[in-house]
Amino acid sequence: MEKLERLFEPIRINKLEIKNRVAYAPTGKAHFTKDGYMTDQAICYYVARAKGGTGLIIVEVCLAIEKYARPVRRILGCWDDAQLGGLKDLADAVHMAGAKIIVQETLGFGSQAMFPAEGEVVAPSDVPSGIRPGTAPRNLQYMEGFMGIPPRPLTRPEIEEMEEAFVAGAERIQKAGFDGIEIHGCHGYLIAEFLSPYSNRRQDEYGGSFEGRMRLARNLLQKTRAKVGPDFVLGFRISGDEHIAEGYTLEDGQRIARELERAGADYIHLSSGRYEAWNHMLPDREGSMLDEAKAIKQAVQI
Repeated sequence: MEKLERLFEPIRINKLEIKNRVAYAPTGKAHFTKDGYMTDQAICYYVARAKGGTGLIIVEVCLAIEKYARPVRRILGCWDDAQLGGLKDLADAVHMAGAKIIVQETLGFGSQAMFPAEGEVVAPSDVPSGIRPGTAPRNLQYMEGFMGIPPRPLTRPEIEEMEEAFVAGAERIQKAGFDGIEIHGCHGYLIAEFLSPYSNRRQDEYGGSFEGRMRLARNLLQKTRAKVGPDFVLGFRISGDEHIAEGYTLEDGQRIARELERAGADYIHLSSGRYEAWNHMLPDREGSMLDEAKAIKQAVQI
């Protein structure tokens, strides 16, 4: 137990005091309504985790914009003021149960909306996603070779509209009483696709170079910070290494993390891989991301 003593020590992120270092990572459960509203089932689920002693809960992916493709499963939304009441109910209930709570916010699924989805599939470039042979985790081999449709590349005005929608969603989350947001920038979903040389082949200011590929992530952090103020927690989840030859490496992941820190991120939440390297997203063995986590931690001061 000596090795686990620090696990139960308090930790501070920005000005947020968390009672221990046990954090619940965001996992999709489809507990919400089809149009993105809160349910009693979702509230009860998260309250149970808070009562169990979790210090920090990160609510699963929450969409800031409704108009593009998303899975037909029930995804939480923050694109409408009408969703505020349910969001507030969740924040209040988890706080009463003794935990802090952050919402993972996203702009959509990008080319990863290859599973049954509603709406138009859009991405930085027209590069489809797929499960490559030999990369499916245990018991999911039946998915190998599955390919999505080529997405439509987003226009610059559409990207700018997304940035504004993201900021508005973050403001709603703050107004509902949550302690912060986490930007979903991993696993090859839309925001992550802008970071990746594999999926971002644009030649405008949102691609074409490392600086261009960072632009969306940087804008989301800086524009959101300008609206929510200095004390609201802003985190960013990345894949440390995409684990495909055409994607970014762990060294690139370190560089991305440093840029996110400079842009105002309070913490980095590490994951690994993307659907083309699905076995790194859903590893069959324990501790598979420890080396990546160590490398990213060494690259930043947050």
